[in-house]
Amino acid sequence: MSVIASQGVSRSRWLQVGWAFMLLGAMLAAANALLFMNVDGYGHPGIKSRFLATEVAGWMHTLGGAIAVMLGPWQFLSRV
Repeated sequence: MSVIASQGVSRSRWLQVGWAFMLLGAMLAAANALLFMNVDGYGHPGIKSRFLATEVAGWMHTLGGAIAVMLGPWQFLSRV
């Protein structure tokens, strides 16, 4: 295998690893948002009270954000 070809494989592998870390970060951010809305005592009480004061809007914001965060990494795949 030539040096150029092996560098391409190495670069491709690093791109895959980077994408996997980005997806993991997105999953953790989405999970954090869902935990915030579902678990008592999780998150700042002042912010949580505002979210729960208008529960439908709070859930729309939380779920919309979680979906958007989970879709984010997919925009960097050239095959998609």
